[in-house]
Amino acid sequence: MGYHRGSRDRPSWYYGICDRKITKFVTEKYLQEEPDRKKSADECVASVRSRIQAYTLDCLWNADQSGFEYEMRPGRTLDLVGAKHVLALTRSMNSMTHSYTVMMCVSPDSWPTFADQEAVEEVKPEELEYEIITIPPKVTGQIQPLDVLCFRMYKGYFRKVSNWIFLNDQLVQVHHRDVILKLHSLIYQQFISRRFENLIA
Repeated sequence: MGYHRGSRDRPSWYYGICDRKITKFVTEKYLQEEPDRKKSADECVASVRSRIQAYTLDCLWNADQSGFEYEMRPGRTLDLVGAKHVLALTRSMNSMTHSYTVMMCVSPDSWPTFADQEAVEEVKPEELEYEIITIPPKVTGQIQPLDVLCFRMYKGYFRKVSNWIFLNDQLVQVHHRDVILKLHSLIYQQFISRRFENLIA
């Protein structure tokens, strides 16, 4: 069957349309509020840029948190066609269902603790003057530097190191706190090299 220019029966691929997985469900209210979110995000970015010009980058810090499973294992593996039950080894069942939070600091943020003026006042030196710029809600995925640029690659690197330990049957318990600290310290030191300075440094 052929299709000619102007036909109403053109296939979906002609228009660049294909079957895609839905990644997020939203309400009509969410769509209606999109212009307001974009406006607040643009205003926040403009505010930060003005502070960069006024104080230089050395005086600005951005902090964000992200969750890590104690054992970051892939959810898929290879097995024979038709296999109904696919088993994989873990060193701790508890580590597969529990997680911890990593707080990374590179340049102001909207994490609740840092948005709480009283909490900051309790720990800051008396002679220190500061200003908190809070990232508006529901836009951190668009303008939060660590969300946009860093965490996906950082977690990918962390997962590769963890998988190498499992695949090579190394006698390292990756869910132990001391090992977790050493792994993050190692990876962070790699990411602050000049090769990645435009990423998080």
